[in-house]
Formats: sequence, C-alpha cells, structure tokens
Amino acid sequence: MEFMEAVKTCLFDKYATFEGRATRSEYWWFLLFCFISGTLAVLIDPIVWLIFSLLILIPSIACQVRRLHDINKSGCYLFIRLVPLVGGIILFIWYLKKSYPEDNKYGSVQQNN
Repeated sequence: MEFMEAVKTCLFDKYATFEGRATRSEYWWFLLFCFISGTLAVLIDPIVWLIFSLLILIPSIACQVRRLHDINKSGCYLFIRLVPLVGGIILFIWYLKKSYPEDNKYGSVQQNN
C-alpha cells in the first residue's frame, strides 16, 4: 500500500472501522502521516495541533486495532499500552510483525504487506 492510499483508507474509507485488518504498510504510512502533520500543526499553532489531534484520534485507534487483527490478536490488546514502558515495547514489536498468513476471524488475507 502506498502513502496516499494508506492515508485515504484510514481517514476516509475506514475512519471509525474497528473491524477487519490493516497491513504493516497501511499502519506505518498512516503513522508517518500523523507524525509529519502533527509536527507541522504544532509549528503553526498549539490550538491547530489540538484540533488535528482530536480529529485523528479515532482513525488512529481504529488503525491500531485493525493492525492487531492482522497479526491475529484481539483489539483489546491495545490496552497493554497502559503497562508502563513494557506495554509500548510489546505493541511496537507486534506492529512490526508480518501479517498472519491465513484468513482469521478478523478478516481475509490481504495481498499487500
């Protein structure tokens, strides 16, 4: 999945879709978009950054849940982030994993990784 396709998918096509799967490329391209856009927004004005952050909160969480589904994990594992230090590291490692190679209860295998 390319950069613009990932951003379009996360922001418009699946804005609040917590079902299905998100490939590694979809997740990481969207994360890059959020980082760059957030940096630009905070440079413009902290209020712009706050509004931007609120607008991308739901699609960001949805994309993370779909990414966990892609590695055959429940979206509830997102709460592991609440464990100080270790939780974030575990999620980071999981987000780096390859897609689950078979269909699972969260959706079918996507061709793009």
